[in-house]
Amino acid sequence: MYNFFELDPTDETLTEVAKSSTGDYGIIRRVYRIFERALKRFKDDVGLWVQYIEIAEGKLAGRIVARALQLHPCEVGLYVLGAQAEMKSGRIDGARILLQRGIRLNKESKELWREYVKFEAQFVEEMNRTGLVGGDELMRVILANQVQ
Repeated sequence: MYNFFELDPTDETLTEVAKSSTGDYGIIRRVYRIFERALKRFKDDVGLWVQYIEIAEGKLAGRIVARALQLHPCEVGLYVLGAQAEMKSGRIDGARILLQRGIRLNKESKELWREYVKFEAQFVEEMNRTGLVGGDELMRVILANQVQ
């Protein structure tokens, strides 16, 4: 399958076109509508869902991940991609909940466990780096943030 969104950022002709204009909003909406129409027809195409999630931003990406996971709850990559989108949007708790839900539904997935441990290690590293908490206080924050 050809990926229409693979562009060479070093291409000088793209820098002229890449400047923001008033028509950008319409173009983005058109791309989203094309994806929506394609997904109505090809709901089982996980690659199409992944491409849509990758170009979506903010809350829209979270909604798309939720829809994709309703249709493909055993697709581990969607949980990882969704958690990355949540972290990019600054919703750490949302990313944690999504990874934990994926682990609960796919208990044998080593990839999900690996991503969850990596996520928690990054969280602890960020907390240590910023100096917000340390030592016993850090463990209390981690345990308090765990979803029951």
